[in-house]
Amino acid sequence: MNEGALVAFIQRALEFGQRQYASTHTLDRITVKFGDTAFDFAESEPSLKPSIQHCLVSPDANNHFDSKIRIFADYSGWHLHDEFIVQSPLGELENQTKIRLENMGIRIIFVPRRQAWDIFDTNQLFGVRLLPHKTGYELWEPTSPLAYFCKWIAELDHKTIVHAGSLSINGKGALLVGNGGAGKSGTAIGAMKYGFQSSGDDYTLLSKKSNEYRAHAVFRTVKQDLAGLTRLGLPRPATLNWQNKAVFRPENVYQQGIVDSVPVHVLLAPSIGGNETKFHPVDPVTVFKTLTISTLKQLSGSYAPMFVTCAQLIRDLPCFGVALSNNPEEISTQISTFLGNLKC
Repeated sequence: MNEGALVAFIQRALEFGQRQYASTHTLDRITVKFGDTAFDFAESEPSLKPSIQHCLVSPDANNHFDSKIRIFADYSGWHLHDEFIVQSPLGELENQTKIRLENMGIRIIFVPRRQAWDIFDTNQLFGVRLLPHKTGYELWEPTSPLAYFCKWIAELDHKTIVHAGSLSINGKGALLVGNGGAGKSGTAIGAMKYGFQSSGDDYTLLSKKSNEYRAHAVFRTVKQDLAGLTRLGLPRPATLNWQNKAVFRPENVYQQGIVDSVPVHVLLAPSIGGNETKFHPVDPVTVFKTLTISTLKQLSGSYAPMFVTCAQLIRDLPCFGVALSNNPEEISTQISTFLGNLKC
């Protein structure tokens, strides 16, 4: 791959996106806030906006946020007629090329089978998405919209998005670590039913200030399979996502929704199975591997910031495994007792 041609294409794409964004009406833009930052999004024709409003926009979206970060999604296929067309994954770029792009402040994800680009310039605080048509995104995109851009924006503020859930009660909080199917979502959603707070069941933005870790909300929705809905006594929605899971806002079924952030004092690694919920010490190295590998599977790209954050997190906080029963109320009671007895 010609590195110079790639850099020139990226520059053309960013300039194109900025011109298109500038031409959009302010009423067609949407502001998203997560963590301590915000960004504005616009697109060439209606496509992803409903998903962003459902999954990303916080309850106080009508408040004014000083957003300097902008993202534009173009579905015209403009890039397919550019002289620079790449057919192979950018993961095959030489390592030095990747490093030089990152040193230039450029973050990119390219999917050749869809000819889809996500490009973000950390210097200009501008990102552009290029798709051949308005439905050219991945199957998971409607329920986790703009995930890569959220990751890159978080890293600007030296924060890291990880694949984990969270819950908190009476000022004590936990990060739920596990691969898909481990029970993170069911535990977090069930705990919310019984008085806990949560800043998310799947993706979490981590921060550390004055030696206190906090888990901040990224997405405002939660996901649950049909068996989990039955256990929680929740109705089946009319539509399911690509994994046959319900995607919904907790405030539509409980008294509260996803909160902006919760404290984190311990890491819990849930596993399904058991007559009653029990806690046991677990090797921190195992938790570290689970957290980092599952995050990389969900959000590929630069791994160094995430590894550094997770390594420090594991060193700073205790780790426990949790064998979960099949009773959401019993699980929540046991976790509440465990956190109440936790010395921190």
